[in-house]
Amino acid sequence: IFGRGDALTLLRNSLVTTISSVLLSLLVCALGGYALSRGSFRFKRALMFGILLVQIIPGTATVLPFYLIMRQLGLLNTLTGVVLGLTAGNIPFMLWVMKGFIDSVPLELEEAAWLDGATRFQTLSRVVFPLSLPGVGAAAILAFNGAWGTFFLPLILLSDAQKFLMPLGLFRALIAYTNLDYGMLNAMALIYMLPSLLIFIFARQYLIKGTMAGAMAGQ
Repeated sequence: IFGRGDALTLLRNSLVTTISSVLLSLLVCALGGYALSRGSFRFKRALMFGILLVQIIPGTATVLPFYLIMRQLGLLNTLTGVVLGLTAGNIPFMLWVMKGFIDSVPLELEEAAWLDGATRFQTLSRVVFPLSLPGVGAAAILAFNGAWGTFFLPLILLSDAQKFLMPLGLFRALIAYTNLDYGMLNAMALIYMLPSLLIFIFARQYLIKGTMAGAMAGQ
């Protein structure tokens, strides 16, 4: 029976994996976006478009290599493996979003900070990153929605019911339709829907800015 304890476990697992993947994706994309924005090296444009083209590859084509990698690392049936998979899926587009917003920060502000003795990392954390907060917010929203709604990756990696995420747990509960608390299922479906809905309502302007920044990046 799909009970309250199962529902709380699913909610906890989803929150842990989603928030962890968002934070890890933001860290990687903030550093990578800064390098792509300020760095100058050969094949930079080709690299950027190559990163973006990764999104064209369907998840079903990469699931077997990713599964084998997780098995070699001993991360099958772990939330850590799911977090790494979600982070890898979020990075390509988020990297473009962050790069676009960092491009909008005047280089003169960084040069002024360097003249005052700031290091490159201090400039990033105290000057560039605060001025790019709209981009950070947009990237975080996109990463959260992508990770919150994931289904296929946990289905492949997880076998322990105590580690299921909400989409997978609700799906498994629906399979057992002859022994199901429909009231609890409806409540969990509503809880599952609310985060994405609330984020869209209160932060749609950041989503628009983030999408436009990603479209203009690389120019």
